[in-house]
Amino acid sequence: MSDFDNLIKEAGLVKIDHSQPPADPAPVEEVITTAPAEVAADPTPAPVAPDKYKILSETFGREFKSDDDIDTYKGSLTSQEQKLAEWETKEAAWTKEKEELAKGIDPMQYFASPELFTLNGLLKKFPDKNPLALTQISTQDFSKSYLESPVDVLALDLMLENPGIYQNKADAIEDVYARYNVDDPDEIDAKAKRRMQVDAKTATDKFDGIKKQIEIPKTVDLSAEKAARVKANEDRITKMTEATNTLFSKTIPGALNEVTIPTIVKGEDGKDVTEVAFKYEIPESYAKSKDVQAVLQQVRNSTIQNEAEWTPEKEAKLKESTTKLLLALYWYDHRVEIDAARVTDLEVKFKDEAWMKRHNVRPLRQDGTAPRLDPGAAKLEQQQAKFLKEQGIKV
Repeated sequence: MSDFDNLIKEAGLVKIDHSQPPADPAPVEEVITTAPAEVAADPTPAPVAPDKYKILSETFGREFKSDDDIDTYKGSLTSQEQKLAEWETKEAAWTKEKEELAKGIDPMQYFASPELFTLNGLLKKFPDKNPLALTQISTQDFSKSYLESPVDVLALDLMLENPGIYQNKADAIEDVYARYNVDDPDEIDAKAKRRMQVDAKTATDKFDGIKKQIEIPKTVDLSAEKAARVKANEDRITKMTEATNTLFSKTIPGALNEVTIPTIVKGEDGKDVTEVAFKYEIPESYAKSKDVQAVLQQVRNSTIQNEAEWTPEKEAKLKESTTKLLLALYWYDHRVEIDAARVTDLEVKFKDEAWMKRHNVRPLRQDGTAPRLDPGAAKLEQQQAKFLKEQGIKV
């Protein structure tokens, strides 16, 4: 081995033999990146939220376009429910009154006697029976007839059950004799008579049973009941008169002191707060006027006559409705003066805002009068205004 080969070996190098053909390079593994397969779109359409307005419109047969329409319809239903409740209350009162009136009517006053009342009932109840027989049954006492005159009883029974056959009593008597083999009415043997009496007793029991189906009405004395109702109504009126005195003499008149226009503003906590945007004082003479007193008296009389009892809820509701009515009447009668006062109030508030912007301080007043400055402040304001005017600055 030559010295050159030793140097290569010591250096850790490998000597290349150029006499041999070069070896093929190591194969490079080809990395094939496969794109993810495209996911096929779901052919099922996405669910669509139902149109509640369309559903409600089709269900109730009226058009709903917004939640406000739904609320309005609910309000109308509530109103109808209230009217229905009022109607049911009135209907119950009418039914009770009808029953009380019916108690006071005596049907016997239309008939000359109880027997004729019974006959009228029998003719209505048994239209298929002989009316002549029913007349005799309703007016005759049969307690001893089956013993004393069994032939007449049996003939009456034949007439009763066979109105188309026996037009008169003589024919029926003739057939009774034939049934019991009696040839001579003046000579009836004891055996035939006993048989007639037994059958006549059965017939009279039937007659009594028919008569009992028509009950004779009892005479009812309603004077005590009527007196009790009158007394109860008088007591109710007295209580209602006392209970409503303060409301109509002091509470409602005392609330007729001003008309206001409310407005909604944001409070410090960010919530809506109702405040008075405009207030117009009403003189005390309005509550004492004839028109107001007439309205109060009319509402009070209606309440006393129609209300069965007095509750705090009814008092609050009546106060609110009556006060609103009287305030609305005052507003309408004095709308010119009130509108003028509103314009003045807006002008004052506008000047207040301008003052605050100019001086960066809210005016120290509550009654709408312009604030008075001390002499030094007034002189300073005049100098500022003069300077701004010279500079051509408008404020």
